[in-house]
Amino acid sequence: MRTPIRHSMFDSCVYDVAPGNVSSVFHCVNRDTKDTFIVMCGLTIVAKEGQEIERNELGEAEAAAALQEMSSIPYMIDFDIPVAKVVCGDMFAGLLTCEGTVFTWGYNNYGQLGLKQSATRVVQRPNQIKFENKGKQMQVKDLCVGFNHGMALTDNNQVFVWGRRMGIYPNIELSFNFLTTHARLLYMENHQSEPRLLGNNLIFYKIKKLCAGPWNSALITEQN
Repeated sequence: MRTPIRHSMFDSCVYDVAPGNVSSVFHCVNRDTKDTFIVMCGLTIVAKEGQEIERNELGEAEAAAALQEMSSIPYMIDFDIPVAKVVCGDMFAGLLTCEGTVFTWGYNNYGQLGLKQSATRVVQRPNQIKFENKGKQMQVKDLCVGFNHGMALTDNNQVFVWGRRMGIYPNIELSFNFLTTHARLLYMENHQSEPRLLGNNLIFYKIKKLCAGPWNSALITEQN
């Protein structure tokens, strides 16, 4: 094992860190000015040599022609809104602001960025996603992601989901009896590109905590 080294970019105080599958995101605070900033490192998406890309959202053909994956030293993410939490999945990342809004960037091949535009394959810079219920914009107080899916907890303790296989949940009830008798639904590759409110029997519970593994998720209610 190589000896750990200290990178000069982390001379500031690291307030939060989110390790993903092949990259990591750091929420840092400058010791002198108290300004916060976001740092990312690991396998990342960069423009190919000679390519100048102005658009933030790229389709599959555009991304294949102009972008490439490359291991990266720590670099700063251009973002100037106060951040409460950072998260990182498999080649995508996100953050929750102090205002209760969510931004994501990276790969979007399973809808893991929560965008309405399902044809978008790569987002280069943080892009805000919306959480709406019956036309009302919801504020978010917690955020977590797996390798290719995400979950958000709203200020009224309801849960939104999006990404890989999250399109199955309008058709199921989160109970042991239902899941054991309809096991085939859990293997359907039905992705969800836009955040969807979890309903059915979950409307009778208030959720207090979200947890996500690479391909699985868990919720803790206020009744524990």
